[in-house]
Amino acid sequence: MSPALTREQLEHDNKRLREDIRRVHQEKRDLSAIANSLHNRATMELILEAGGIDIRDCLKVPNRYWPVPYQDMREQNPWYAFTVLALTTDEKREDQTQVRTATVLVGARKRVFSIQVTSDLAFNVHRLRGLWVTDRNTYVVDSVTGSEVGTGKDVVIHAWGVDQAKRYLREVVDSLNEGKPYQAVPVEQPKRKKK
Repeated sequence: MSPALTREQLEHDNKRLREDIRRVHQEKRDLSAIANSLHNRATMELILEAGGIDIRDCLKVPNRYWPVPYQDMREQNPWYAFTVLALTTDEKREDQTQVRTATVLVGARKRVFSIQVTSDLAFNVHRLRGLWVTDRNTYVVDSVTGSEVGTGKDVVIHAWGVDQAKRYLREVVDSLNEGKPYQAVPVEQPKRKKK
């Protein structure tokens, strides 16, 4: 017959059991966060590949949708930035070519994917507007929602789902390069000031 456990021994065993349960739950949350992060990266890789962009050519930036108190969500759902360098024809002199530099930022929000473009030269946004008219998503050109202008320098468009995001990014890149050769390069990381 085993001796009876004292009250202190029972309390100690219960405390250790609660700590073990807490540790297991934390490990489960950590594994879930890792799985979520890997899934999100794979999803973004698919979207970027549709635009002809290699995720290795992108700068990973903190999620621009989730506020700072949601640090876990910001880390698990980073956004990706890249620069498109494309030759364009000067509107005033058709025999002159220029290099358009546009920064594209792609990332997941709560329910949609956001594609933001900032170009040094205005580009044709008719095809993007056509997508917006068909799909009725958020579409902003130069700070005007649902803009009807034909060109713009700053564009934001939201896509509901991976397939739409792939199609929209492909249209963004095609609109930027006007069917000519282009190169996607990483965005330069800002230099940190030495103290």
